[in-house]
Amino acid sequence: MLRLSEALGRSSEAANEAAAELAQSIGHYVADPALAAQMASGTLARVIGREALTLAFDDVFRLMSWIFLAALVMVPFCKPPPIGGPAPTDAH
Repeated sequence: MLRLSEALGRSSEAANEAAAELAQSIGHYVADPALAAQMASGTLARVIGREALTLAFDDVFRLMSWIFLAALVMVPFCKPPPIGGPAPTDAH
């Protein structure tokens, strides 16, 4: 989430425009412009959080798939257990 927030940054024109448009559309329902800007900021924070969660799930899924492929490659090198089991030894 921090990486996405840094990518948007305060100097990003697209993020500022999106926040301003969102605050303007919220301003139709809320009389206070400062409250509308705060609500727009909260809405953008939820969107960034949702996108960060999606990216995190993608990272975990990708890691699990690589681990599965590595295990699949190792299967032919595994020895099967003996059919009769280990030979009994006389413990006396």
